[in-house]
Amino acid sequence: MKTKIEQQIDDALTSLDMVKRAEISPYFKTRMKGMLTKIQPEPAFLSFKFTLAMATIAIILTANTFLLYQRLNQNSASKKPIHEINEISEMYHFNSTPVLDYDNQ
Repeated sequence: MKTKIEQQIDDALTSLDMVKRAEISPYFKTRMKGMLTKIQPEPAFLSFKFTLAMATIAIILTANTFLLYQRLNQNSASKKPIHEINEISEMYHFNSTPVLDYDNQ
């Protein structure tokens, strides 16, 4: 005696006996071969999209490197020692007394 599950499996398998097998056209294989021989994949490194993407990445990296270099130079230039600033101010007489001295009037 078969169980309920075995009976359902047998019913499913016997239902496939009535289905007719699909047939392909006799020219299908030759058409498919012809279409596949027409298609020639282009190398990825020569494609326009790949070249454009690499050029964009190179430009962005170059710009970022340049801006980072400028920022580092700007920070090192702004950190001059105090004595250099004092020397420059004395050289251009920035430490001189004001023209209008209100204390002595």
